[in-house]
Order: sequence, then C-alpha cells, then structure tokens
Amino acid sequence: MKSGLVSVIIPLFGDFDPTKVEMCIDSIKNQRYPDLEIVVVEQTKNPSLSGIKHITYQHLPVTFSEDGFFMPGRVRNQAAKISSGQFIYNNDGDILFSDQDYLIKLVEIMQESQRVCVYQPIIRRIPVENFERFRRRFKEAGINLAISELDFSQPYGATYSDDPIRIRHFKKSLAYGQEEISVATETDHRRYLSGQNKGKEPFFYTLQVHAGGTLMRSDQFFFVGGYCEDYAGWGCHDEDIQWKLHSVFDLKRI
Repeated sequence: MKSGLVSVIIPLFGDFDPTKVEMCIDSIKNQRYPDLEIVVVEQTKNPSLSGIKHITYQHLPVTFSEDGFFMPGRVRNQAAKISSGQFIYNNDGDILFSDQDYLIKLVEIMQESQRVCVYQPIIRRIPVENFERFRRRFKEAGINLAISELDFSQPYGATYSDDPIRIRHFKKSLAYGQEEISVATETDHRRYLSGQNKGKEPFFYTLQVHAGGTLMRSDQFFFVGGYCEDYAGWGCHDEDIQWKLHSVFDLKRI
C-alpha cells in the first residue's frame, strides 16, 4: 500500500461502451490530485475495449484485469485486491469527474480523522438527446473542452444552452428527516405519466447522487470485508458496504 495514493476502481459489465470508459479515464487523468492510479476490471472480456488498453495515459498507471463472473461485488473486490492505494474510490465507467479538484477536496475531508469515509456525491446527468454531441466533441477536442461547453444552469442537469433538454426533479421525504431526489428529463417524465408506466419509476428516473460512489481507506475496506459477493443484481452491494462502513466508521455524505 502506498501512502497518499488514491486507487480509482472502474468495474465494467458486459458490452460496455468503450468511448464512455475512455471519457471516464480521461476525466480522472485530468484530476489535479498528484498521486493516482486507475484499476479497470471487466466482468467478461470485451473485445471493444482492446483499443483503450493500448492508450498511453502519460504517467497515470491504468491496470486492466478480467473476472468471468457476473457478480458486481466480486468484480469490485477483485479491483481492490490488485490496487496499491491508501485510499480506494469506487467509481463506474459512465461517471465523469468534471471538477479537476474533486479528489483533492475528498481527501481533505478524509484527513479530518482516520475514521472518516465519504459517499454518494451529487451528480449531473447528460440527457441521451445531448450525448452524441458530447461524444463528438470529446473525440474532436478532448474531455476538458467537451465538459466546458455544457450548460449547468439546471439543477442536476448537464445539457447545452443552444439545445437545452429540460430536467425535472422531485423530492421525496424519507425517515429521520432525510429526502430523496429523483431526476428525469421532461420527455421521460411525460412517458412515465402516460400509459401503464406507473410503478416503473427506476426505468424513468435516476437519483441525484452517484449511489455507489464511495471513498474509503484501504484498511477500512478490508476491515469490513469489502463488497458482499452474494448479490447478483445492481445496487445492493453498494448499499451493503456503505451500511457496514456506517456501522463501524464515520461515513459522511459528500
């Protein structure tokens, strides 16, 4: 384990879009935090990712590995086991870091106490209607310029000022004074209200946070036993490790 090093884990499942992975890696590469590595673990070998593996990311170490089982917790554990950092950040292949000081700010919070770990950063969604334009600008000019051209004026949205897609968000009160915010484009919101779509909220709405985004110390990760490998579906393994971290350490929402 290297002191101060942040290992950013990117698990990939199935036939994941290689351009999104490249965007993700480039956004991490542009972080101003001085000591980083990236560990990419594929659930199964994806031939479309072969081109990315040959990209030279300057002095940023990028490790690719494979795991043949569709178990989200197992894939993330595999990445953590081959990582070298004092800190482990659990990311996903379609999450970009738009703030170049993002990891600097998180590590500063972690340094308040050896017991602190952080989770669930607020995120913005690029509507599918805008994504091809964003992809094209990334290929033409790189991730920094592509991000800089987005309009962040709508809460929880990242669209274009000359081609705006309206973003709707709805607050739901939870127990203990907490609240949950669901986000959808205007188009998806209308689709939800029409026909027989009531009760299918997860298909149309997403949360305002990256639910699995978690920064923890490596020793915290292994102390709680890492991710549970018994969950076959999405999300439960993230909630499980966050519950374990909350039970033992000082888990703070970002």
